[in-house]
Amino acid sequence: MKSEFERFAEKIELGEDGCWLWMATTSGGYGHLGVDGKTWQVHRWAYEHFIGGLPPYEPGKSLECDHLCQNRNCCNPWHLELVTGSENIRRGARTKLTDAQVLEVRARYAAGGVSQRALAREYGVTQPNIHAIVNRETWTHL
Repeated sequence: MKSEFERFAEKIELGEDGCWLWMATTSGGYGHLGVDGKTWQVHRWAYEHFIGGLPPYEPGKSLECDHLCQNRNCCNPWHLELVTGSENIRRGARTKLTDAQVLEVRARYAAGGVSQRALAREYGVTQPNIHAIVNRETWTHL
């Protein structure tokens, strides 16, 4: 039987900028890993097991793992920093696209001829961000 670490390692792919991209189950752009009957957000699992000291998750009350690389699909624990929820939101607000840009990304991708990776480079975000936008996993109000 494979260990947790072996199961984890076989589901990541090395990406640009040192990201460990989760290639298995995701929701809202975040990877998920089942361990001993519990489902973890994979970035939180990685932080806990490689760095340690992760407090129990309580929305609005505890520290959260902020993706310094701005890639939700990344589970490289050295790309994560524990911050308050308000700090995580403040940091994320700096990286968001405008409504008009999101609509433009969706229209251009639907028309074809441009890859998600190319759109990501053009708009200064990651390919998983573009994937989530075009698949309506994020920016669902548009």
